[in-house]
Amino acid sequence: MSRASPTGIKVIVIGAGFGGLAAAIECIRQGHEVEIFEQAPEFLPLGDLIVLTPNGTRIVSTWDDVLPKIMHQCLWVDAMEIHRASGELLHKQEWQNSYQGAPFCMGQRSFYQKTLVDFAESLGIKIHLNTRVEEHFETEHKAGIIVDGVRHEADVLIGADGIRSRCRTFVTGQTDDPQGSGYAVFRAWFPLDQVKDPIIDEWKDSGKDEYHLFIGEDLHAFILTCPTLNMAVYAFTHKDTFDAKESYTQIDHVLQASEGWDPRFRAFVKATPEGRLVDWKLLWRDPFRPWVSKGGRVIIAGDAAHPFLPTSGNGAVQAIEDGASIAYVLRRGGRENIPLALRVHEALRYERVTLSQRIGFETRHRFHKTKWEKLAEDPSAVNMPQPAWQYSHDPVQYAAEKLDEAVADVLEGKPLQSTNVAPGHVHKDWTVAELMALGSETID
Repeated sequence: MSRASPTGIKVIVIGAGFGGLAAAIECIRQGHEVEIFEQAPEFLPLGDLIVLTPNGTRIVSTWDDVLPKIMHQCLWVDAMEIHRASGELLHKQEWQNSYQGAPFCMGQRSFYQKTLVDFAESLGIKIHLNTRVEEHFETEHKAGIIVDGVRHEADVLIGADGIRSRCRTFVTGQTDDPQGSGYAVFRAWFPLDQVKDPIIDEWKDSGKDEYHLFIGEDLHAFILTCPTLNMAVYAFTHKDTFDAKESYTQIDHVLQASEGWDPRFRAFVKATPEGRLVDWKLLWRDPFRPWVSKGGRVIIAGDAAHPFLPTSGNGAVQAIEDGASIAYVLRRGGRENIPLALRVHEALRYERVTLSQRIGFETRHRFHKTKWEKLAEDPSAVNMPQPAWQYSHDPVQYAAEKLDEAVADVLEGKPLQSTNVAPGHVHKDWTVAELMALGSETID
């Protein structure tokens, strides 16, 4: 990986998820020094499917052999088959596996994360595990954290510590919990050969990867299979009737919720090995600003700044975009202009990520509140979005092109005209409550 000349900027990243790892790797690429502090004691082989869309893999393609390694562990589908919950085929959506030369990768979350961890460590990035941040701090010239009574300081602190971010509290002064979206998702990943029911032999023996969406009444589920990698994945989104937290559950809960569904889907559920099923509560927050602290040396990124629903299909990649954008603007601003650089990043990114967040809700809404007679007229109405304005984006190129406008936005209050959003889109702030109210309606 090519590296720019040293900037003298030292960065601390909190969190070793996709956003934190991307930020650290991109900081090295842009000539900064960086280290990561991660709360987990180790990286466990847990989690199901992660999607890296072309706007993310375009960035990853600059990281030596990381992208080829990821691509060797991908599912490659030619279509997504959309069914009623009972199994009736409604529509086949042709699937776009690349855009402008960048691949669309779907694979196992922990493998992708471990690949990024290994690469980060090969660059000399120190990852401190099992570290709980006791305190965040900021002075005129420094920012940092206290861990086990030890003070760690840098020029910049990036909080990529997830939706329950404590760094967010430091930046905003708010201590509120994330809101429940009203839904949760049963998620599972396990070896395909553990599904013994012959009813799914057509998928196991098809010689290709399969992608199926099932739509029920205020429910939807995905199944993906990959015979080559011996991989089976499913995700079943359902109404959340529990507290907003992650909790492990029993297979019979899924079977009860999917009573009357396609026997092929239920065969996967019945075959789920013990310990491979989790009921993940879907949380979100209202879009908010600022992402940057008053002193301008602490910034939040990824889910800490803008959490996504899975139906957006872009949450991890927006975190990766954040990392690339932050590292680049820090280089352009230099050590003397760090507060301005971080605020420029926020100006460049805010409208793009809030629109991308909203897409996740609207996609789920189409799945859950569809008028079936209208769907018969236009089955493509329930297609998964694969928008060109998302997939074509390069956050570093965009920052380079819009830097002067973003600086004027920050320093002079001249509104930046965002062009990293859908053509014709006019930004409007929205809240979770507004979208939840919309969720009671049925889409025509």
